[in-house]
Amino acid sequence: MPDQVRQDAWTKLGNLCVHSAKFDSPQRQPFSQCLQGTRVQLLDALRKTIRTQDQKIIWLFGESGTGKSAIAHTLAQEFSSSDALAASFFFSRRHDIRSTTDRFIPTIAYQLGLFHPHAQIKIIDALVRDPALLDPDRSREDQLTRLILAPLRELKMGWKDSKRKILMILDALDECEPGLGNHQLRQLVYFCVKALQGENSANFHVVMTSRPYDSINDAMSQTSSIIPLDIDDYNASEDIELFLRSSFRRMGSHPSVLWPSESDLSLLLEKVARRFIVATTVMRMLEQKRPPERRSFLCTLLQTGQLNSIDELYRGVITTSQYSSKAAWLVVIILSLQQPLSTPELSHLLHFEVRPMLDSIAAIISVPPTNSRELVSTYHTSIRDFFWDATRSQNLYVDPAVAHSHLASSSLALLNDSLTRDICGLGDASLLHSEIEDFDIKREAAISSALEYAVTHWLHHLHESPPDSRLQELLSLFAKQHILHWIEAASIVGSLNSCIASLFKALARVKTWQSIADQEYINDLLYDAYRLMNEFLDCISESSLHVYHTAIPLCPTQASLRLEEHYAAHVKKASTVVIEGLDDKWSPIIREISFNGGLVVCVSFDARLVAVVRKTIVEIWDITAGLMRTSHDISARRSIFNCAFARDSSSLAYSSVYQNSIGRLSNSSLEVHVWSLSTNMVLLIDNTPPSTKSLRLRGEVAISSLGDRVAWATEETLSVSSKDRNGAAQFSLNFKRNFGDVTS
Repeated sequence: MPDQVRQDAWTKLGNLCVHSAKFDSPQRQPFSQCLQGTRVQLLDALRKTIRTQDQKIIWLFGESGTGKSAIAHTLAQEFSSSDALAASFFFSRRHDIRSTTDRFIPTIAYQLGLFHPHAQIKIIDALVRDPALLDPDRSREDQLTRLILAPLRELKMGWKDSKRKILMILDALDECEPGLGNHQLRQLVYFCVKALQGENSANFHVVMTSRPYDSINDAMSQTSSIIPLDIDDYNASEDIELFLRSSFRRMGSHPSVLWPSESDLSLLLEKVARRFIVATTVMRMLEQKRPPERRSFLCTLLQTGQLNSIDELYRGVITTSQYSSKAAWLVVIILSLQQPLSTPELSHLLHFEVRPMLDSIAAIISVPPTNSRELVSTYHTSIRDFFWDATRSQNLYVDPAVAHSHLASSSLALLNDSLTRDICGLGDASLLHSEIEDFDIKREAAISSALEYAVTHWLHHLHESPPDSRLQELLSLFAKQHILHWIEAASIVGSLNSCIASLFKALARVKTWQSIADQEYINDLLYDAYRLMNEFLDCISESSLHVYHTAIPLCPTQASLRLEEHYAAHVKKASTVVIEGLDDKWSPIIREISFNGGLVVCVSFDARLVAVVRKTIVEIWDITAGLMRTSHDISARRSIFNCAFARDSSSLAYSSVYQNSIGRLSNSSLEVHVWSLSTNMVLLIDNTPPSTKSLRLRGEVAISSLGDRVAWATEETLSVSSKDRNGAAQFSLNFKRNFGDVTS
């Protein structure tokens, strides 16, 4: 096998790895880690459990701000320094790519390959034998088995005679979107249990951290391999005192003044109440003050209610900022970004200098040094919880829709000002991107991070925005002059597929706006862009300039995009000249998609999503983008009979029945589930044992428009059930059946 083939396979895996999820990634700076001499009792308990237990998942749980991530980072650092950390994944809601398990398997597999050459050989062998193994429509079970379990078995053979303990660390499971009830968590625990199995796994452990959410507790309760550790069982008061004394010493004070006094320090410790997040935020607030002001500021803090809760502390940071009227707004803007930006790029995107305002709230926002390319981020996820909950932030609350509207407007303004034909100066449209010398250098020189952000994410913010006059004006200008420029840029930065899916959703949103000028015409232009991107996706993806030389000249003759004056000029300059044969309108066929043996069982009402069944796995495909969005393994030996989408596509109801070892239906229960696609929560609605006769009916199922009521039928009965979002029963009815099929 040529070395280049193996190298290409490894490179492909590396491109799918979420490098920022690794414990020591620069994107996680500033690192949250334990100060030397703190959390000794808890760290010793973790080390003892790792040393004395075999094949266990150690679950450290505790409330927000209690130091779980600091402990995870410290443990990861310790085991990495002794070459005993196999892999790590630190989840974060602040980064889309780290708030999901979509790329968890490639990330862990890539780290395992770096951890040991034998694992890397095994992983590359699997990728070379099956080049499609990393495709998004492949079974996660298959990926897990061949990219993680097989390499681990190879390593475990070498570990079995060693006394060294090997660790994998997964931090902040509660940050795995979309939060409570996330089915991905069960899958994650299942993956880890499988990784621990085997006779040579005695010295391999997985450490997980999270908040004590019920959904996570339920996922953990599915296996006996869990060892739970409650962080509140380990008193942090002495550790926080050590941290505060160390911080005050580092901050320094006038030699003639004892600052803070022992009484002030005792009162501060009392008010902090074992919460590291409060202690660290207080110290960052003090560091922002000029040295002569620090003592009086601390006294004011101790005398007011700002230390009574983390909410009051965040409120104090905002209200004492010299930009208090705008500071909360900027925080919500930062929280609403689809991916973080550096300070200069954030200023570029928002069209004003954000540095002074960021400096004024640096106690809660990590502000990189001047001219640094490091990313602006919040120090703790509790900031998001505070600002996005109107009952907590109260007068500081900023509707996220307002932030999205501003980000949409800022992005469109940047696109309108910056985009132009052949933005990177590529010149020759006949060359593929891969054939252009210094393509990456040219791309980075022409397209800033802020512009790349606008190209990739303006549609997401538009979809989340209410109608606004400035936004409408910017959208009108963009639609009439810059659509082709944007498609070119999207091709260059590699975001065409995601832009197609986002454009479809944004189109539906814009159609609901009532007061936009030229609304019908703008809709036509955006729809034509959507069709053009689908029709010519392959050629534009490989060579961005083909949007001018192939795509627009081959558009239907009556397409608004072709006839618009600005775009008609590109048709005249195109190297492709069509004499005759073009259709007047777009074909009704948008895209052909192969599901590689999967069976399409139902289509959503808006024709955007399809449910595909592949053995025991249900996959949800976005057919507008040709991508699988999520999947759910219903469990071994169960067969899905029927599926139905809710009218708003928020939920999928499905029925399933157990199959025995020879593939025949058994008399065990017919199960009816509702899968919330927005939260990934899967609720068991009913598991009434049916008769053999009723199994022939294959469990017809229907779901209401809001996804809160489900009807299903056997040969004898029709049942209707209503449950709330947490699965609590509202009512359930059963009728003798003497009529036809169920319809929604």
